[in-house]
Amino acid sequence: TVDDHGTVIFGQESWHGEGNNGLRFVRPLSTGGIEKALLDTTLFGKSNGSWGAPSPHKIITADNGRIYGVFSGGRDLVNSETGEFEGWTQTLTVYQLLPYNPVPRLEIDMGEGRDWWSWMGRTPFQIAGGYLYYSEEVELANGSTADIIKMMNLDTREVTILLSPANGAPRYSLYNWRLSGGVLFFSALNQSENVVVTGEINTSAVQAATTSDEFLAALTVNEAAEATDAIDDVQDIEVIREVAVAENDGVGPTVLQAHQDMDNLYSMSVDFSKAVDKDSVEANLTLTNTSTPADNTLENGSIPFMKVWIANTLHVIPDTDSFVANEIGELIGGLNNNTTSPLDAGESYSLSFATSGVTDTFGNAMTFDTLGPDFPITMRPDNGFYIGNLTSTIAEALGDTEVLRYAGPSSFGSLEAYDMGTVPANVRVEFSARNLSWEGPTIVLWDQEHYDNPEVFSDEWQSTIVKFRLGGWTDVEWKAPDVHCPECPGTGMGMWDNANTPELFNGQWKRYRLDIYGTNIVISHSADGVNYTEIEDLTQSDLNTRSGGDYRLLLRVREAIEFDNLQISTLNSDGSLATTAGDVVDHDFDDEANDDLPSAYQTNVKDSLGLHDW
Repeated sequence: TVDDHGTVIFGQESWHGEGNNGLRFVRPLSTGGIEKALLDTTLFGKSNGSWGAPSPHKIITADNGRIYGVFSGGRDLVNSETGEFEGWTQTLTVYQLLPYNPVPRLEIDMGEGRDWWSWMGRTPFQIAGGYLYYSEEVELANGSTADIIKMMNLDTREVTILLSPANGAPRYSLYNWRLSGGVLFFSALNQSENVVVTGEINTSAVQAATTSDEFLAALTVNEAAEATDAIDDVQDIEVIREVAVAENDGVGPTVLQAHQDMDNLYSMSVDFSKAVDKDSVEANLTLTNTSTPADNTLENGSIPFMKVWIANTLHVIPDTDSFVANEIGELIGGLNNNTTSPLDAGESYSLSFATSGVTDTFGNAMTFDTLGPDFPITMRPDNGFYIGNLTSTIAEALGDTEVLRYAGPSSFGSLEAYDMGTVPANVRVEFSARNLSWEGPTIVLWDQEHYDNPEVFSDEWQSTIVKFRLGGWTDVEWKAPDVHCPECPGTGMGMWDNANTPELFNGQWKRYRLDIYGTNIVISHSADGVNYTEIEDLTQSDLNTRSGGDYRLLLRVREAIEFDNLQISTLNSDGSLATTAGDVVDHDFDDEANDDLPSAYQTNVKDSLGLHDW
């Protein structure tokens, strides 16, 4: 696809050079030649069949200035009763690539034995007005199937089903569909009456509907003479992203928001209040290293960056490549070679506008009131925990301005481990958290005494009393009484359960509560920090009896994540608080400098404990 100012955007995937995979940008220069840049997409998962960056199978530019990508992947299917592997399911995941947001907007489980190319061949993905549209085939009770169109609110993740066959409504088999100008046009076979139809759905009316009658009124359907004519009628609709017609109101543009994330070394984005003169912005916007100015910059000391314009948003892809002279003395680097080097971890940068020169399309000068002209940021450390700024919050769960953040492991794919110290046998672990990628944390109740006696307890599993692997799919492992092994008391029999938990670690701040008491294991979550909902599918009541022992709590992480207000509390055997919340550990990371990072988060104990990466 192309942006709004001459930049071509495309995905690239090479099975032999994964370092060049990702999202590429190429822009012709008026003086001749081109500029090139690569957006590293490893923040959005791994490539198909390799460890390199994934290439999107589809790129979607939206009317809100965002760029989305559709990636394929998959996961194991495991029987929750037996723990046995039952196969593999293909997934399609939609991410907001720019401005950077590593939490999936949508994940579709295509089922075992289905491939992404045939699935995507049956449906477009379109985004408009803050909604994502796609179609799926559903199985009906009578053995037949029907096609539906799903419309998902990108902010709330709420899904509205269009053309639902429920309650006696017609069953449609879709030929094709297009969203254009807020109207969704489709052609289909009405299986209920065996007639070919074309139809229109007023998506604005659907969004505003509060009754079933209003919902139905948004749909109009007409019979068509032939299927080919119906298909052509929809196929011939040209989908053009709507562009508002600008009028000169005499008011200059402002910066609505600068999207800078200290975890993201690869891009920045700026939302403007109205259509701007793009050339005036590009001539008066610089990106500089304010902590360690280097020689890999332009003549004005700024870092080169690719400019990508979608609607009223500018996306910036920096390139810190060093400049090297070619045979005729020209400096090659930055945007004129085939590599793109990101910003450096731990360094400080500023995205800055000149105080004059930027205008809207009518020549009205940009104004700087509450925001700008300088947008400074210090990037995350290379790996490990650090105190970072809060990027989004719900006051009930946090109310802070700084949180504990994890930047990623020192080696790719490593599941690092941090020792939170000695805890009682009956314990509550409570914390606020938001995942910045697809994976949540792992919490382990660890029996150090077992590990210290290798002649009896010879591996990691024997020292694990309870393990929670938390995320959109959550596993719980625990020790139940083992009546078959009287000669090894206290080891217990390994048990495992899992469940689909989209309410956990879905990119939103939540408060989590993990209770281990008596023979019980309970996982709960809360949106407001007061009212908790138990994940009943994962509640266990056959935990092995624990007595004495040196129990420790391990926090294990692999992907970027935010934490706050971590409390570890002593429970009675009935699950009630023994004293007060946080009597064992109470960590509030607000107003703490990096130098004050608690020692528990400074040392990775994975190797010293002989832990695995699972």
